[in-house]
Amino acid sequence: MARKALSSVFAAMAACLLTISGAVAAQAPAGLWSSTLYRVELQVNGGAVSGSFTLMDEPDAKPGRIVGHIEADGRAFTADWTLTDGDEESTFSTLLNFADRDGVLTGYRWTEDAWPTAFALRRAVDGQLVEVYGEEDLDEVTAVSRPVEIPGEPQVATPVSAPRVTPSGHAQAPAPDIQVVVCEKAVDGKAINPSDEFTAPKSIAALVKYRDLPANSTVSWLWTLDGRTEGQLSKTLEGTGWHMHGLRSETEIAPGAYRLVVALNGRIVAEKNVTVRAEGKPATTVKPPAASGTPAPGPSISVTVCERVADGEAVNPGTQFANVKELACLAKYRGLPENTELKWVWELPGGKTIESVKTVNANGWAWHGLKAAPSLPAGTYRVTVHALGQSCRTITVTVR
Repeated sequence: MARKALSSVFAAMAACLLTISGAVAAQAPAGLWSSTLYRVELQVNGGAVSGSFTLMDEPDAKPGRIVGHIEADGRAFTADWTLTDGDEESTFSTLLNFADRDGVLTGYRWTEDAWPTAFALRRAVDGQLVEVYGEEDLDEVTAVSRPVEIPGEPQVATPVSAPRVTPSGHAQAPAPDIQVVVCEKAVDGKAINPSDEFTAPKSIAALVKYRDLPANSTVSWLWTLDGRTEGQLSKTLEGTGWHMHGLRSETEIAPGAYRLVVALNGRIVAEKNVTVRAEGKPATTVKPPAASGTPAPGPSISVTVCERVADGEAVNPGTQFANVKELACLAKYRGLPENTELKWVWELPGGKTIESVKTVNANGWAWHGLKAAPSLPAGTYRVTVHALGQSCRTITVTVR
């Protein structure tokens, strides 16, 4: 699909694909921004957007140019990004929403040869480029063998197919199409080690690829073992794209005969039997533990600030840091109810705040953090973790 056609599609879809809250133009795109790859300067003149960008790892290279315009609804802008290297010129396009929340431009990037992927820019703080990032996968922190859920991994919805036209000339929406693949894990919409039998896996996943879903379609996953629910998720989706949901264990998934049911708007579209074997052993089933008179322990959350997180463990934890590029807040939790929201609220030097929310349950860990180049601005940072309607802990750290 040509860039102009994609641009037209995204202009039409901007209001429905991007979550809008508050008044139109909650922030203006002019200023200094960054992504994981680029340092970006934007200017606005009336409805025109222009600017320049450089690669983060090549700051002295010749800047690329950005040329675009604000969409008619005033909530987003479309732009072409062009980088020239000698006689070679490369271009990609973006659609970015600037009425979502202050300090972040969210949207998509694409080329003539590639479907759109998620793209975001984050506003500089006090002249320093600060990037917000977080860990999306959760790993179990427990000695028992029961798996924990892998949260769904949403991906960008790609442009919806053109509607079909009936002989009478009326447009007819294309019929939705859903494909379900069971695999060990999914990466960028691709199934890794697809199968219905696994030996000592640490994770299993159900990858759902969908096309032409009507707005507000609900796709649900249900995993059971011996009639007991091991994991479930319901997600509102539309258009064309993919989403996954599954189970994960710190050691290995408990062996047994699992049952997967995927439904669209309450109608079953796939039922699959998935066999998990222990290493060197035939498939067996694991019965739920017998009830005892000892009540289950209540929910608990421990919070640590560190330089980074590796496999669920804090690296260089503390409250005093010097010349660091990253800060991370690790939350380890046990016994959380299903669909518990963990929320991180960072207060940055200068008064700005950054928030992130993840939905978790049972036992596991998750983190959220800050990153800047060449280093985080010096000053006092404060991070608070919220869960179950209350503040769990606030930690104040100093960066020198």
